[in-house]
Amino acid sequence: MTRLWLTRIARGAGASLLLGAVFGGLEAFWDLVQTSLLMNPLERLSLWGVAVASTGAVAGVLGLVLSAPFGAVFGHDEEARGLAIDTGRDPRYPWLPWVLALVAIAVLLLQGLPGTVNAEPRMAILNVVFALLAGALLGGFLRWFFVRLDTTGKGAALAILGLPTVLVISSSLVVSAPLAGGKGRSVAGRAGLPNLLLITVDGLRADHVGPGSRVHTPTLDWLAEKGVYFRQASTPSTAEGPAHGALLVGRHPLATGYLGTAQRLPERLPGGGTRAELTTMSEVLGREGFQRRYFLSLSVAIMLFGGNTNALLVTVTEQVVAAFIMLTGSMITALMVSQIGQIANTV
Repeated sequence: MTRLWLTRIARGAGASLLLGAVFGGLEAFWDLVQTSLLMNPLERLSLWGVAVASTGAVAGVLGLVLSAPFGAVFGHDEEARGLAIDTGRDPRYPWLPWVLALVAIAVLLLQGLPGTVNAEPRMAILNVVFALLAGALLGGFLRWFFVRLDTTGKGAALAILGLPTVLVISSSLVVSAPLAGGKGRSVAGRAGLPNLLLITVDGLRADHVGPGSRVHTPTLDWLAEKGVYFRQASTPSTAEGPAHGALLVGRHPLATGYLGTAQRLPERLPGGGTRAELTTMSEVLGREGFQRRYFLSLSVAIMLFGGNTNALLVTVTEQVVAAFIMLTGSMITALMVSQIGQIANTV
């Protein structure tokens, strides 16, 4: 009995690892379609490999944990024992489908966690409901499939090669995925539009960046040489939140009521009027057909816009949060953390 139980645990962990790897590969494909990051095929394959390995590892651990109780409780009735004697195989249908279904639900919830946290309550609930329904449908299908496999032996090749085949297909999709805002489906809509990049740095002295600065910044020096360089500039606030707010809405903080970093734009403005009267830079660019992306080390943009924009909000926080995102399977955000770190080293 102990040997059978350990075999079930190993089988459940292995199947869960493969299922999680497939989810990781499909997530890498989906997020590449949604992102504007330009990546060559080797970088895409590296991203796919990290997503597959990390998501598979998380799913494998979940499968290991779940297989222990499910494998011990289910599959020991008279019907299962009789089937095992007749076929010479331990039946999988009583316990494995539910292990994989729960693993699928957990992985989908973890993959969607960053978007769920930043989304409106209605969308967050829909994300959870989608994960539950997807897991239930997967569990029902696997239950039917394993009953057929255990009783007739039909579908053995699919059971062995199904998930690995989908995993290989996902790698091909990642390499060939069109990029939103770049080469791909939205090129025609962006014809003639320039690429805009806004970089803001908090607490950086003017004599420490740019031409003739104390710090060597070759990329920013090149931008200053090729563009317009202002030697004198002023800010409406010494706090980063109100300063960013003024930059992004074109109004003084006293006119908007956005006076602290950890707040949203007020619904009612100090001088009369409502939040709806304010037009943000993001909204203007969105109406003009731009794909908008934010890479942030603070929550200013989220506080300003919340979930009201259709742009992807990626919050770059401390390394511990990046590690948490990586462990939960949301590998694209973790990769963006790495990409931003590399960019920072070049400016």
